[in-house]
Amino acid sequence: MEMRLIVVTVISIVVLAAIGLSVNEYPLVAAEGDSPYADGHTASGAGVVSLKSQNSFAITWIKLNYAIESNTALKIVAIIDHRENAKKSDLALRPTRLVIFGNPQLGTPLMQASQTAALDLPQKMLVFENEKGDVFVA
Repeated sequence: MEMRLIVVTVISIVVLAAIGLSVNEYPLVAAEGDSPYADGHTASGAGVVSLKSQNSFAITWIKLNYAIESNTALKIVAIIDHRENAKKSDLALRPTRLVIFGNPQLGTPLMQASQTAALDLPQKMLVFENEKGDVFVA
């Protein structure tokens, strides 16, 4: 469990740094008023970290994908565009995209040690825009 958390954390920090979101610049718990949620709460206590981007949704998405694609140790497994899926059901949703990525060379040994690691793997990152137009990577 501890090794799984370390690997997941390291991969996430590498990708966030590559798109210009530094854990040092942006605290793990959003400052008051920076919450991506309408009621002001953050999900960091539940294991989800949301970092505010200084870029638009489109630029943040492009940078995140480029960071993953340009890293030879990572492979994009799937991209889910929740906004487009909502439109197909005649529903409205602000920009919300999920990228699923990983590395079987790193993930497989973790799952061999504990098959429930498959619940956390492959890695996922979400880019979304809140009602104020702020963009976050979670």
